[in-house]
Amino acid sequence: MRKAQVDDTLYLADNNEPGEALFRTRSRRVRQVFSGNADPQGKGVTSDPPRHRLAVVAGLLLGASSAVVPGLAAAEETATEQRIRALEDVVRALTIELEALRREVGRGAAAAADSAREATIPTSTAERDAERRKVRDIEFEVQQTRDAVGTLQARVDNQVPTVRLGEGLVIEDPAGRWSLRATARMHFDYRDFSVADVGADTFSVRRARTGLGFTMGRVLTVFVEAEHALGANTQSGVPSVGSLHQAFIDFAMSPAVRLRVGQFKPQFGLEATMTTWQHDFQERSLAAALIQAPQNNVLFDRGLMISGLPWAGVNYGVSITSGTGTNQDELGRAREESRAAGKDFTARLTANAAEWLALQDWVLHAGVSWKSGEQTNYCPAAAGAIPCGYRAPSAITEARGITFFNPRGFNATGSSNAATTVDRIIQGVEGAVAYRSWKVQGEVFQANYRGGPSNAAPFDRAIHTGYVATNWMLTGEHFASAYRGGIFGRIRPDNQFATGPGGGWGALEAGLRFSWWDASDFLSGPANAVSGVMGGNTLAPAVTQSANRANAWTAALKWMPTAYMAYMVNYVHTNFGSRVVANDVALDNERALTLRAQFDLF
Repeated sequence: MRKAQVDDTLYLADNNEPGEALFRTRSRRVRQVFSGNADPQGKGVTSDPPRHRLAVVAGLLLGASSAVVPGLAAAEETATEQRIRALEDVVRALTIELEALRREVGRGAAAAADSAREATIPTSTAERDAERRKVRDIEFEVQQTRDAVGTLQARVDNQVPTVRLGEGLVIEDPAGRWSLRATARMHFDYRDFSVADVGADTFSVRRARTGLGFTMGRVLTVFVEAEHALGANTQSGVPSVGSLHQAFIDFAMSPAVRLRVGQFKPQFGLEATMTTWQHDFQERSLAAALIQAPQNNVLFDRGLMISGLPWAGVNYGVSITSGTGTNQDELGRAREESRAAGKDFTARLTANAAEWLALQDWVLHAGVSWKSGEQTNYCPAAAGAIPCGYRAPSAITEARGITFFNPRGFNATGSSNAATTVDRIIQGVEGAVAYRSWKVQGEVFQANYRGGPSNAAPFDRAIHTGYVATNWMLTGEHFASAYRGGIFGRIRPDNQFATGPGGGWGALEAGLRFSWWDASDFLSGPANAVSGVMGGNTLAPAVTQSANRANAWTAALKWMPTAYMAYMVNYVHTNFGSRVVANDVALDNERALTLRAQFDLF
């Protein structure tokens, strides 16, 4: 063996030394892993190694890049995983061999040092340079192999969809090219009324909805949701039936401009724009009847809406809809209906000054809303005693007990000369102030119904309504963390409920609300009146004498063990402005205790 003087980066260069044999074996292994002729351990290797080690690296990179392409079938994915494992084995083998070579360098250095003391002939510079190049080549190949394995693994990972729990159960492409969203909502209620002869103490499935959405490129979204518990069971006596609840296409051009087309909820007011999960109370206030009464429900409608966040803290929504509500197109049964083809125009603008002032623990919200449209007031001349014509909204108590306000249609029964259309205009102002775990929120509305019967003077009837509420997160969660896009969203407990050591109790919220309804413009009158005066109803409980004014106090406690579940208890005391007769019982007020268990994955 030829002796040489070396440092810690050199090893003996004789081709018969173990270091050269290790290099030959390693080269054959890498070559055959990519050719598929042998396993990574080098069994059955018979071919000679390439003369230059960079050829091995080139083969490695070529195999890695060709192993993964978009849309691999299941069998190809298995093959890719096998190549990854093979590459990892190569890396381990190269690392072991490099360490072995370095140990040889150490032994060679010690032997060279001993020989140097005995010999005076120095090793040539060319030999030392050659040894250095060999070590550098091996180190370079090890690093290249590791990089190739990492790149290949990343490509495989990008082809495996991720599953997460957010606003629904979301299956998402890691590259953001598409996502699939499944939603479910269920509200299971119990209501208990103080007067047994009037209110029905009952369990109720208030809502049961499932939905499916598909998003492409984080820009285009299609969403469809069905309602499986539709119907006012205790009022109409008609069993619940399922129906389409939402169906729309959403095109997010930018954060400032989003176009939605289909059946959806137009932005109008704070309480109505929020989803049912986000409410602090079991039901919306008395004011909700303006757009949510059974015979005048335009909470959801068909049309198009443009909305967005043009600047920090500013939100807007502008809608043009049919004005006929859920699952109903505009009718054309006669010239009068076809002529009243005016669409509803709905607009809402909100701002949060806390974002402008960089007050992170605050919400300083203010907004205005507007809804107007021409409503069909058609009544067939042969209607006889059948009630017909457009009516102002009825109003039900917050406990969903008595429908205390029951206006008649603006047409006389069977009349052919009354107003054929009624102009409806609703204006609203909203505000909310929240600081950490405390919040005050309120809204006021005015609705006007105007028309001109051919046989009477024009009419203009108004309804004034609103509410104010205060809420407190007893467990310390901040309302500001749930506010975005002009509404308060989902409260996420700081400590989710869990048993065992370290488990939490979830979030607990208390609230108090006062709401009012004033429709003093609607007075009692004869059955053939043409200006929408008060009447009765045939719902359960059947009301034979209505009231045009009412107010309600609601105390609420809401426990949220997780972000997707809640249990609620509300006590509602409603005072009527005048005596209401329901089921032949005269009442000045209604008292009710209501309970809810809800699950909301939306």
